[in-house]
Amino acid sequence: MAIRAVILDYDGTSCDSWPQAIKIIRELLVEFDGSDTKSKELAIRRQWGYAAAEAFKNALPHADYDALNDFWIKNLKLASSIKPLELINGAQETLSWLSRSNIVRVLLTNRKAKHLAPAIPPSLNLTENFEIVQTFFDHKHAEERFIDHPLHITAQHAKPDRRAFRPVLQTLKRDYGITATEIISVGDALVDLEVARANNITFVGVLTGPLNTHLRWIKWASQKGVAINDDEIIPSIKNLPVWIERMNS
Repeated sequence: MAIRAVILDYDGTSCDSWPQAIKIIRELLVEFDGSDTKSKELAIRRQWGYAAAEAFKNALPHADYDALNDFWIKNLKLASSIKPLELINGAQETLSWLSRSNIVRVLLTNRKAKHLAPAIPPSLNLTENFEIVQTFFDHKHAEERFIDHPLHITAQHAKPDRRAFRPVLQTLKRDYGITATEIISVGDALVDLEVARANNITFVGVLTGPLNTHLRWIKWASQKGVAINDDEIIPSIKNLPVWIERMNS
């Protein structure tokens, strides 16, 4: 299989945001329900990527949701102001390698543009590192903030809905002549795996997000009714060039 394009998730895959998130999640669990926090944390890890709100609701069904959401947003903003997010170790080197290899780089996230913009590390130049950037656009609320990129597109559907990939697949086909069989998707959560499988796109899972072991990937994916093999899991985006070279050989 000749790989011509890579769809990269943002949080936990390209950007090292999970350590910040899990620290706040643990504080939140103690604040709103100090009992059995281990199992609740595992429940949130399994659901992470769908939406933080849904993950919290399911793990803490009796908590005051407005108070819980306020706690999450307040502490997330505080953490980001104290220590801005950075790229995953080795991500920049991988992005540069993909460019030299003439592989189209796509950043695709469930974040809205207004939430992605302030979370971009100072070291990450979107235009230099990605040919395409896709964010989620909630047309019900019509809230959108400009992303400084010449090919910023939006999706009306969030992962794991298979239609979340529709805008970027259409763009890759139209502008580059690239089809699904020539694309791989890289992500750190079950939503990434589900949407890739739904679109018949090869998937690579990383361990830099909520699913931080091979066992969790394989077991939790199976419980969701999807499958992932051990050789489809790599430690981080840093290892992607070696994985691609093996696939292209």
